[in-house]
Amino acid sequence: MGLAGLEELYDCTEEFLKMGSTQRVMSSNGSEFMEEMLDGSLRLMHVCSVSKDLMVETHEHVRGVQSYVRRKRGGDQLDVAVLGYVGFRKNMRKEAKKLLASLKKIDGGSNLYDNDHKDEHLVVVIEVMRRVVSVSVMVFKSFLEFLSGRQSNIKSKLASVLKKKKDHHEATKNELETLNSAICQDFFSRDEL
Repeated sequence: MGLAGLEELYDCTEEFLKMGSTQRVMSSNGSEFMEEMLDGSLRLMHVCSVSKDLMVETHEHVRGVQSYVRRKRGGDQLDVAVLGYVGFRKNMRKEAKKLLASLKKIDGGSNLYDNDHKDEHLVVVIEVMRRVVSVSVMVFKSFLEFLSGRQSNIKSKLASVLKKKKDHHEATKNELETLNSAICQDFFSRDEL
């Protein structure tokens, strides 16, 4: 699920929260939970806002560099634009790491109500909202890891692991082929006797 899927999830969540039965349960029993959810929502809105700002600024830096490259006479101006972009990326990675830490706090938030609460409808509402928060955190975490460059590290580590497995598989295959040929040679040499 990406950011577009998150929008659809929020639309469905809004409809769920507008239902009369949900409204009644939340107004009568869920005040503490609602405060917890509002706090988490505010934190998610902050993460979303900062992420948007980072994307806008990235776009501006990239357009600046592209503009100087297109002119082909950028020289010092191109160097300044590239250095500005590199500095921005460094700061963006730091900001993304802070936001990732904030997301961990949101996802690992308190559990005021357990599933053994008396009101079953309240338990369902709470569980649905916790899942919405969990999915939101997962999407933003993936997005921020992309911005911070962590995914490239993950991909390189994955490629390294896969290469090691492939090399090990080929070494094992070569050992088996060697063993197989030795057995076959031994078997055929016995038949000749």
